[in-house]
Amino acid sequence: MSVWRLDYSSFQQLFANEYSLKILALIFQRKNKICAADISKLLDIHISTAKKYLDLLAKNNILKSEQYLHKPGKPTFYSLLVDRIDISLDLSQISETMDVPPVAENIPNPLIREDINSPPRVQFHFDNKDMVTEISVKVRTKAKKTIAHKIILNETESQFMKYIPHPTMEPESFFDICTKAGISDYYSIKEAYLFAEKLMKYDIIHFSHSSH
Repeated sequence: MSVWRLDYSSFQQLFANEYSLKILALIFQRKNKICAADISKLLDIHISTAKKYLDLLAKNNILKSEQYLHKPGKPTFYSLLVDRIDISLDLSQISETMDVPPVAENIPNPLIREDINSPPRVQFHFDNKDMVTEISVKVRTKAKKTIAHKIILNETESQFMKYIPHPTMEPESFFDICTKAGISDYYSIKEAYLFAEKLMKYDIIHFSHSSH
Protein backbone atom coordinates (compact mmCIF):
# COMPACT_ATOMS: atom_id res chain seq x y z
CA MET A 1 0.00 0.00 0.00
CA SER A 2 1.30 3.42 -0.98
CA VAL A 3 0.49 6.69 0.83
CA TRP A 4 0.74 9.59 -1.54
CA ARG A 5 1.30 13.05 -0.07
CA LEU A 6 0.75 15.87 -2.49
CA ASP A 7 0.48 19.60 -2.85
CA TYR A 8 -2.30 21.63 -4.46
CA SER A 9 -0.74 21.75 -7.92
CA SER A 10 -0.10 17.98 -8.05
CA PHE A 11 -3.64 17.17 -6.98
CA GLN A 12 -5.11 19.56 -9.56
CA GLN A 13 -2.96 18.18 -12.38
CA LEU A 14 -3.82 14.57 -11.66
CA PHE A 15 -7.45 14.60 -10.64
CA ALA A 16 -9.04 17.82 -11.97
CA ASN A 17 -9.74 16.00 -15.23
CA GLU A 18 -11.92 13.19 -16.52
CA TYR A 19 -9.14 10.84 -17.61
CA SER A 20 -6.81 9.85 -14.77
CA LEU A 21 -9.26 7.71 -12.79
CA LYS A 22 -10.62 6.09 -15.97
CA ILE A 23 -7.09 5.16 -17.03
CA LEU A 24 -6.26 3.70 -13.61
CA ALA A 25 -9.50 1.69 -13.52
CA LEU A 26 -8.92 0.40 -17.04
CA ILE A 27 -5.36 -0.72 -16.30
CA PHE A 28 -6.56 -2.42 -13.12
CA GLN A 29 -9.32 -4.28 -14.99
CA ARG A 30 -6.99 -5.54 -17.71
CA LYS A 31 -4.36 -6.75 -15.22
CA ASN A 32 -1.60 -6.31 -17.77
CA LYS A 33 0.62 -3.70 -19.36
CA ILE A 34 -0.96 -1.20 -21.70
CA CYS A 35 0.26 1.51 -24.05
CA ALA A 36 -1.10 4.93 -24.98
CA ALA A 37 -2.50 3.62 -28.27
CA ASP A 38 -4.59 1.02 -26.41
CA ILE A 39 -5.88 3.62 -23.95
CA SER A 40 -6.72 5.92 -26.86
CA LYS A 41 -8.84 3.24 -28.56
CA LEU A 42 -10.58 1.97 -25.44
CA LEU A 43 -11.46 5.40 -24.02
CA ASP A 44 -12.00 7.06 -27.40
CA ILE A 45 -9.54 9.86 -26.72
CA HIS A 46 -6.60 11.24 -28.69
CA ILE A 47 -3.38 9.28 -28.28
CA SER A 48 -1.52 12.41 -27.15
CA THR A 49 -4.09 12.91 -24.36
CA ALA A 50 -3.70 9.29 -23.27
CA LYS A 51 0.10 9.59 -23.21
CA LYS A 52 -0.06 12.89 -21.30
CA TYR A 53 -1.96 11.38 -18.38
CA LEU A 54 -0.12 8.06 -18.47
CA ASP A 55 3.19 9.93 -18.17
CA LEU A 56 1.78 12.14 -15.41
CA LEU A 57 0.65 9.10 -13.42
CA ALA A 58 4.05 7.50 -13.94
CA LYS A 59 5.84 10.68 -12.88
CA ASN A 60 3.91 10.61 -9.61
CA ASN A 61 4.85 6.96 -8.98
CA ILE A 62 1.37 5.56 -9.49
CA LEU A 63 2.25 3.76 -12.73
CA LYS A 64 5.41 2.05 -13.88
CA SER A 65 6.56 2.84 -17.42
CA GLU A 66 8.75 0.61 -19.60
CA GLN A 67 9.89 1.40 -23.11
CA TYR A 68 10.06 -1.56 -25.48
CA LEU A 69 12.96 -0.67 -27.77
CA HIS A 70 12.70 -3.92 -29.77
CA LYS A 71 9.10 -3.25 -30.90
CA PRO A 72 8.14 -1.06 -33.88
CA GLY A 73 7.83 2.55 -32.84
CA LYS A 74 9.55 1.77 -29.51
CA PRO A 75 6.26 2.06 -27.54
CA THR A 76 6.07 2.69 -23.80
CA PHE A 77 3.91 0.31 -21.77
CA TYR A 78 2.42 1.15 -18.40
CA SER A 79 1.39 -0.97 -15.43
CA LEU A 80 0.15 -0.31 -11.90
CA LEU A 81 2.74 -0.15 -9.16
CA VAL A 82 0.06 -0.86 -6.55
CA ASP A 83 -3.59 -1.91 -6.50
CA ARG A 84 -4.52 0.60 -3.81
CA ILE A 85 -3.53 4.26 -3.49
CA ASP A 86 -4.07 6.08 -0.19
CA ILE A 87 -3.96 9.85 -0.68
CA SER A 88 -2.92 12.00 2.25
CA LEU A 89 -4.21 15.58 2.06
CA ASP A 90 -2.35 17.93 4.40
CA LEU A 91 -4.61 20.98 4.25
CA SER A 92 -1.95 23.25 5.74
CA GLN A 93 0.38 22.30 2.88
CA ILE A 94 -2.41 22.53 0.32
CA SER A 95 -3.32 26.07 1.40
CA GLU A 96 0.33 27.16 1.35
CA THR A 97 0.85 25.87 -2.19
CA MET A 98 -2.33 27.34 -3.69
CA ASP A 99 -1.66 29.95 -6.32
CA VAL A 100 -3.39 33.15 -5.29
CA PRO A 101 -2.91 36.61 -6.79
CA PRO A 102 -1.35 39.39 -4.71
CA VAL A 103 -4.06 41.09 -2.67
CA ALA A 104 -3.59 44.49 -4.28
CA GLU A 105 -3.79 43.00 -7.77
CA ASN A 106 -7.56 42.79 -8.11
CA ILE A 107 -9.16 44.11 -4.91
CA PRO A 108 -9.89 47.86 -4.76
CA ASN A 109 -8.93 49.95 -1.76
CA PRO A 110 -11.62 52.62 -1.29
CA LEU A 111 -11.97 54.90 1.71
CA ILE A 112 -14.83 53.70 3.90
CA ARG A 113 -16.99 54.88 6.78
CA GLU A 114 -20.57 54.39 7.93
CA ASP A 115 -23.14 56.35 5.96
CA ILE A 116 -24.48 59.33 7.89
CA ASN A 117 -27.98 58.74 6.46
CA SER A 118 -28.29 55.11 7.65
CA PRO A 119 -30.16 55.48 11.00
CA PRO A 120 -32.93 54.91 11.90
CA ARG A 121 -33.63 52.49 9.04
CA VAL A 122 -30.64 50.32 10.01
CA GLN A 123 -30.48 48.31 13.22
CA PHE A 124 -27.39 46.44 14.43
CA HIS A 125 -27.68 43.30 16.57
CA PHE A 126 -24.76 42.46 18.89
CA ASP A 127 -23.60 39.34 20.71
CA ASN A 128 -22.30 39.25 24.28
CA LYS A 129 -18.85 40.34 23.02
CA ASP A 130 -20.25 43.50 21.39
CA MET A 131 -19.68 42.08 17.91
CA VAL A 132 -22.28 42.76 15.23
CA THR A 133 -23.84 39.44 14.22
CA GLU A 134 -26.88 40.66 12.28
CA ILE A 135 -27.99 43.83 10.51
CA SER A 136 -31.63 44.69 9.87
CA VAL A 137 -32.17 47.25 7.15
CA LYS A 138 -35.44 48.73 5.89
CA VAL A 139 -35.58 49.20 2.13
CA ARG A 140 -38.12 51.31 0.25
CA THR A 141 -39.33 49.61 -2.93
CA LYS A 142 -40.52 51.22 -6.18
CA ALA A 143 -44.06 50.37 -5.08
CA LYS A 144 -43.47 52.60 -2.05
CA LYS A 145 -43.48 49.67 0.33
CA THR A 146 -40.95 49.19 3.11
CA ILE A 147 -39.33 45.76 3.25
CA ALA A 148 -37.00 44.61 6.02
CA HIS A 149 -33.83 42.77 4.98
CA LYS A 150 -31.61 40.77 7.34
CA ILE A 151 -27.88 40.43 6.83
CA ILE A 152 -26.33 37.62 8.89
CA LEU A 153 -22.63 38.16 9.48
CA ASN A 154 -19.97 35.47 9.70
CA GLU A 155 -16.84 35.84 11.83
CA THR A 156 -14.79 37.65 9.17
CA GLU A 157 -17.63 40.08 8.47
CA SER A 158 -18.17 40.77 12.18
CA GLN A 159 -14.48 41.54 12.62
CA PHE A 160 -14.51 43.88 9.63
CA MET A 161 -17.69 45.62 10.83
CA LYS A 162 -16.11 46.31 14.21
CA TYR A 163 -13.47 48.62 12.70
CA ILE A 164 -15.53 50.57 10.16
CA PRO A 165 -15.32 54.26 11.17
CA HIS A 166 -18.53 55.91 12.43
CA PRO A 167 -20.16 58.69 10.33
CA THR A 168 -18.50 61.47 12.37
CA MET A 169 -15.01 59.94 11.99
CA GLU A 170 -12.55 60.27 9.13
CA PRO A 171 -12.92 57.47 6.56
CA GLU A 172 -10.24 54.79 6.45
CA SER A 173 -8.96 52.68 3.59
CA PHE A 174 -10.37 49.22 3.12
CA PHE A 175 -6.97 47.56 3.62
CA ASP A 176 -6.29 49.53 6.82
CA ILE A 177 -9.61 48.32 8.23
CA CYS A 178 -8.70 44.74 7.30
CA THR A 179 -5.34 45.12 9.05
CA LYS A 180 -7.00 46.38 12.25
CA ALA A 181 -9.49 43.52 12.06
CA GLY A 182 -6.73 40.92 11.66
CA ILE A 183 -7.97 39.94 8.20
CA SER A 184 -4.82 39.06 6.29
CA ASP A 185 -5.13 36.16 3.84
CA TYR A 186 -6.30 36.74 0.29
CA TYR A 187 -9.64 34.93 0.46
CA SER A 188 -10.66 36.50 3.78
CA ILE A 189 -9.82 39.95 2.40
CA LYS A 190 -11.85 39.21 -0.73
CA GLU A 191 -14.72 38.02 1.47
CA ALA A 192 -14.53 41.26 3.49
CA TYR A 193 -14.59 43.33 0.29
CA LEU A 194 -17.69 41.55 -1.02
CA PHE A 195 -19.31 42.20 2.36
CA ALA A 196 -18.36 45.90 2.14
CA GLU A 197 -19.95 46.10 -1.31
CA LYS A 198 -23.16 44.62 0.12
CA LEU A 199 -23.17 47.22 2.91
CA MET A 200 -22.66 49.98 0.35
CA LYS A 201 -25.55 48.62 -1.73
CA TYR A 202 -27.86 49.14 1.25
CA ASP A 203 -26.30 52.57 2.02
CA ILE A 204 -25.02 51.30 5.36
CA ILE A 205 -21.49 52.44 4.55
CA HIS A 206 -20.10 54.98 2.12
CA PHE A 207 -17.24 54.50 -0.37
CA SER A 208 -15.16 57.48 -1.44
CA HIS A 209 -12.18 57.73 -3.78
CA SER A 210 -9.63 54.91 -3.74
CA SER A 211 -6.64 55.16 -1.44
CA HIS A 212 -3.19 54.35 -2.86
